Amino acid sequence: MTYNDLKTAVKELNDLTLEGLDKLKTVGLRKEVLLESFLRSVEKVDDLGKTEELPASIIEAYNWFSKNEMEESPSAKKGAGQAKKKSIKKSRYGHVQSAVSGKLDDMLFEGATIADVMQALELKRTRVIGHIKHLKNDKGLTFIEEKPADGKLNDTFYRCKEESA
Repeated sequence: MTYNDLKTAVKELNDLTLEGLDKLKTVGLRKEVLLESFLRSVEKVDDLGKTEELPASIIEAYNWFSKNEMEESPSAKKGAGQAKKKSIKKSRYGHVQSAVSGKLDDMLFEGATIADVMQALELKRTRVIGHIKHLKNDKGLTFIEEKPADGKLNDTFYRCKEESA
């Protein structure tokens, strides 16, 4: 998918009238900033419990952009297949189970190093760290964080600390 595909997905998201969801600024932003804003907004829709109101094209764009980098050329186009909207299963932290965020939730609940998560889900380090920050800041979760003695950041082990309610 390309930057134009991202802009199209952001426009579709901005056209939705969902309570609690702010319109995304699109003018004067770097690609990376717009992408991060888009990913956070879709996760916020998920947090609000309104994922079923998202068009399949936005879910497809979210899943693709959260796992891949933008392509510079328009030669590679969207993959075939629409995301099923019925009976969407949620992860323990409220994200769509089949989405990258749901898989991240499961791995962080069980406990894993950043390197293990990056390799298993084919993600960049910034995506993994961003999701951990999202769970801490927006979901109020706490993590057990074990830094290795050699100081390698990708070998830092994270596990969600379960709160007793």
